[in-house]
Amino acid sequence: MLIVGGAVDGAGTECVRLAQAHGLRVIVTEAEEKVAGAGRAVELADLAVPLDRRDVDGHVAWATANAQREAIVGVYCFREYAVPTTAAVAEALGLPGSPVTSALLVRDKFRCRERLRAAGFPQPRGTMCTGPDDTVAFARRVAGPWVVKPNDAHGSLGVTVVHRAEDLPAAVDALPPAHRTSFLVEEFQPGDEYSAEGVFVDGEPRVLVLTRETPIRDTIVVEELTMPAPLPADLAARARRVVEDGLRAVGLSFGTFHVEFWIDGETVVLGEVHNRPAGAPRGMSIQMIEAVTGVNVHGVVFAQLLGRTPRLDREARAGAATLLDVYAPPGRVQAGLAVETVTADPTCLGLYVSVRPGDQVPPIRQAGDMPAVLVAVGESVEDSRKNAARLADLLSLTTQPPN
Repeated sequence: MLIVGGAVDGAGTECVRLAQAHGLRVIVTEAEEKVAGAGRAVELADLAVPLDRRDVDGHVAWATANAQREAIVGVYCFREYAVPTTAAVAEALGLPGSPVTSALLVRDKFRCRERLRAAGFPQPRGTMCTGPDDTVAFARRVAGPWVVKPNDAHGSLGVTVVHRAEDLPAAVDALPPAHRTSFLVEEFQPGDEYSAEGVFVDGEPRVLVLTRETPIRDTIVVEELTMPAPLPADLAARARRVVEDGLRAVGLSFGTFHVEFWIDGETVVLGEVHNRPAGAPRGMSIQMIEAVTGVNVHGVVFAQLLGRTPRLDREARAGAATLLDVYAPPGRVQAGLAVETVTADPTCLGLYVSVRPGDQVPPIRQAGDMPAVLVAVGESVEDSRKNAARLADLLSLTTQPPN
């Protein structure tokens, strides 16, 4: 089993363990410096190969040269930038995988939107830009607010919501330098934000659970994720159908998926489409899905690679789960973080803290800026949200503002 980009602790460690529990020998890849620092994931893997997960040609060459000796029966990934590489290796080896054309399509936000629009799905209007003048021209044609963002990044990287046309050039300046000459501007899509988490079984998409995504006020950075989304049954069923039909329209057919969408009144509007699980530190999204559905999405993929029929009718551990990003005002982290107290709580499914006393907490501009993330479970959505808020208070993450 080749796990592209799998040489990363946390999510990679758990993925390697599960694959080995299925009887698979596991090969992981990642850039050389990351392989050297991956620790436990590399220790557990049967082989670690120093290849960056974005290096399509390098992976195809290595896999083609070593497929017979390593007896590779499957290729998999759980990280965004590994998706095209995974599809290319699967195609080169004649193994199960989504088509390369579809993997590349969903990595291109503009092209994916246009494909969905052509297939009859409502989509926000947008255009590709090469500089600030293009955004201003778009604003003359399409009323604001507008969203300026990289066309092929993720995790809210470089995304700005703009309310005044005169602020569009500043939003372009806020893009990462590599994205300032080719980026996307689109009209702001109103509505509540959700996502669908699921797997492909025999080439068909199967939504396992819907997630409510709650952003920090006046930003697009998500603060809270709750599974299952508290939606009326008929609206939830319609959202599932739209998501599954959208996945068929873009041609994905293997692995896992995470599809974002809005509900605007009675309309379900598809957002970004990903051929990998929802992103969260240490694989927390995988734990959440398993807690509320009983299904491990990695396990569904591994079972199919071995010719087994996966079970999706497993018993759930909890009625609901909530992921909460814990943050504090910019400043220096103070002493008193109660990590052990939080992890000892029976409702805590997971906790990841990226800071220590003395570290600086930056302004929150993207998901990666969050200093701590926790997941709490409960018998209901309300219970899990209350437990998450309580655990966040217990953590005692406080900062001293800069002078």
